[in-house]
Amino acid sequence: MAVVWHGGGRRWFTRRAAENAEARRLINKRCECDNGDAFTPPYTCGLHKDAVKNARRTRLMVAMFVRPTTRAALPQEEQE
Repeated sequence: MAVVWHGGGRRWFTRRAAENAEARRLINKRCECDNGDAFTPPYTCGLHKDAVKNARRTRLMVAMFVRPTTRAALPQEEQE
């Protein structure tokens, strides 16, 4: 049986993929992008305008909030 990690509303085979998906989900909660319609042009929010900053933001989100920083942050059964 394979180990499956949950993150970003999906199941992933690696922890890293689940962490990245969860970070993207948290960042996209604040997204203000708009596809536009017949009268208004599309709008790209500040979170997604610069791809380099977006990748850095995702890495920092994983490092600071999604992934536990120390072994002490894990439950006791996972430490052994």
